[in-house]
Order: sequence, then structure tokens, then C-alpha cells
Amino acid sequence: MKEIMFILSLSFLLFSCKKVENNQTVSDKDSLETYMKNLIVPDTKPPYTGSYYVHVDFTNLTTSENKKLTFSETYQNMSLWSIPIESGLGMSVQGAIFRDSKTAEQLQISFHFVNSLDTTFKIRYANYFFSDPWNRGAGANIIYMRPVSDSDPSTFNLYLGTNSSNGYFEITYIGDNRLNGIFHTTWKECCAGNMTFDVHGDFSIPDIRHY
Repeated sequence: MKEIMFILSLSFLLFSCKKVENNQTVSDKDSLETYMKNLIVPDTKPPYTGSYYVHVDFTNLTTSENKKLTFSETYQNMSLWSIPIESGLGMSVQGAIFRDSKTAEQLQISFHFVNSLDTTFKIRYANYFFSDPWNRGAGANIIYMRPVSDSDPSTFNLYLGTNSSNGYFEITYIGDNRLNGIFHTTWKECCAGNMTFDVHGDFSIPDIRHY
């Protein structure tokens, strides 16, 4: 499978929640949305402002096989859910999806929430829980879809990020019609599959709230 890759440069710093965000003190008593783990401090370095993209580096936890994918608006098709869309599972979804026309693979940065409770999903400098749209678990997610086989490109294997003690999904930059972030999670194959992957990555997508 031929991959089109290019070099993207991002530098992020990780901080604890007891720092300063937008000149306000962040403490344990600050009110957080239920889909946020903690607040973080914006990176002080100049943000990446190039082509929108999603990059993932994932390793099969059974076979140790490693794969890297970088999908961008330059080489793949990018589409947006800028208005909340009902997913049919009691959740609404916003986000960005990148589709590769050659392989039919897809990478999605998705935000799931219950529209009746959260009429506007809040984007902040924060570490988000990984969403579980089947069990009405609000949050953010990095989703990977790939065809089951070359002969049947319409049927996909679906992989969702899951919550763990060492996992994170952090929004590290908000501005210039852009959301930048980093993530670490375990992908689990959905719907009767048993494959799992350790996943690291980063992204830069349009600010879906204002697009």
C-alpha cells in the first residue's frame, strides 16, 4: 500500500492543570465540563499554521507491526461537520474527516456530545475524555476506518480511541480558524473485532465552531 507522506513540524509542551490559562488561575475547584479531564496551558511557541492534517503512529499490540499515516487537505479529501449532526446513537457529532481516494482509508477528529444537554460543545485548552458514542459518553476521539478488503471497499473496520490512565486528547492551540492538538490512546476494533493498537498522533483542523 503506497503512502503519501510529508514532513509536518509541531512542538507541544505538556503542563498540569494547576497553571494559568488565559490569565486565569486553574485549580481543582474550577468547573469542568463532564467530557474534560483537566485544563492545560497553551503552548507559548508559535503554532503550526500550515495545511490541515491528521497524523497517527500506531502499533499492533499483538504483532508489534507499526504503521504511520498522515492525511492532509493537500493529498486527501477533507470534509467538515461544522454543524452538529445526529449520529443515530443518541449523540451529536462535529469534527473533520480525511478520506484517501486511493486506499479508501479515513481518519476522523470527532467530538461527540448529547445535543439536548450540551447545545454547544465547548472547545477549550483542555485534555478531553475519549468519547463513546454507543454508550452516550461525550468527549473527543480519533477514529480510523479502513476497508475490510480491496475487493469490498464499502465495508470498513472501525477503530475508536479509548480512555486509560495514560491516555490524553489535548487541544493545544485555538485560533486563526484552527484547532491543533495531540493524542495518545488505544484503538480498539469496533463491532466484534479484537485488534488493538497503541496510538500517538497530532492534528490541525479548521475551527469547526466558526467555519
